Amino acid sequence: MFENNLNKEFLEFYEVYKKRPIDVNDGGMKMPHMFGLYCFIKKINPKFIIESGTFKGQSSWLMEQITDAKILTIDLYKYDLLHNSKNITYSNLDFRFHDLSDFPIDETLLVFDDHVNAYERFVHGRFWKFKHFIFEDNYPSNRGNTPSFKQFYNKSYDGWGKKRLKKIPLKDWTINYIKNILRAILARKTIHPELNEPNNIKYDANIINQTISKLPINYYEFPQLIKCNKSRWGTNWIDTYGNEDICLVKEELSDEIIKEIEKELKDYTSIAYLKIDN
Repeated sequence: MFENNLNKEFLEFYEVYKKRPIDVNDGGMKMPHMFGLYCFIKKINPKFIIESGTFKGQSSWLMEQITDAKILTIDLYKYDLLHNSKNITYSNLDFRFHDLSDFPIDETLLVFDDHVNAYERFVHGRFWKFKHFIFEDNYPSNRGNTPSFKQFYNKSYDGWGKKRLKKIPLKDWTINYIKNILRAILARKTIHPELNEPNNIKYDANIINQTISKLPINYYEFPQLIKCNKSRWGTNWIDTYGNEDICLVKEELSDEIIKEIEKELKDYTSIAYLKIDN
């Protein structure tokens, strides 16, 4: 999908990234995935973008800088928002409750960075027949806090997410979190009731793998920026991600830029683009 060396594209991106409104975006996209998002959008050139997972607003800010597409960004937790733009439409209604029938299926890009089961989001997006998907939380085998396409393709999701949920101590459930869950329930719309029941969706990795393998899906993972030996979990990079593809050649970048990359490199989790051919 891209050339082996993206130094030119990265330096163009870096000039934009230096102007980002949020210096520390812990919990949101950082340089490895922001550059992936930058390259995907430049390649896809959508006219409409629907983002689920606004958080502080860093990724929607980037999208606004690099495209003329109309942007709808969604997040239940609007108190996290630090960057607000009059050119972006904001919503606190969950993605699956939106009526998206007015968005053109060939010219709309869906960007998911919301820590929801990727297959559930994919099914809801395909209900509207959308063809372009980006999944930011594309965790490797039995890592992270949400099932991902990387896990489905590797058949490595075994219900561990449900097991993790049982281990969450009560003290970690904040009042604001509970309030937003209740608000999401009360905000339900009955546009298509079948989409309101994620329990109807199978979560078995083997079943999901069989389902997606029959679909005309082009799947592309954006590689890391420079070579990295350890993952964010302290494991060997090659064992965790299964590849050592390098997008940028370290020797061709300044020491200053390399240091900037290294600060956020371990936040990489295989951001992926899926395109449906029909």
